[in-house]
Amino acid sequence: LPIAPSFTFEGAGALGEMQPFKPNAELTFKINGQEMFSQNISELPISIDKGVSEASKYHLMKIGDLVYSGNNLRFPIKVGDKLELILNGQSLFCEIK
Repeated sequence: LPIAPSFTFEGAGALGEMQPFKPNAELTFKINGQEMFSQNISELPISIDKGVSEASKYHLMKIGDLVYSGNNLRFPIKVGDKLELILNGQSLFCEIK
């Protein structure tokens, strides 16, 4: 049984300024200021297209929907953690409450 559907629910994500898609953008993820992950998005194990395709197997996808990805088993988070995602030099902050 896939684990992905258990991590998705309506209204549960942070939203930053929209950016144009750049296939060679650098992505960095931090928890409480500590870098946990950094990689060029072209090297991620699943492409954007494949991710949307997989999500659409479990959820009705409509134009304008946002898809968040991640792996809570790889980087466990808890209440009080401060998350930062840096993409194209712009940061998105979020605190788990």
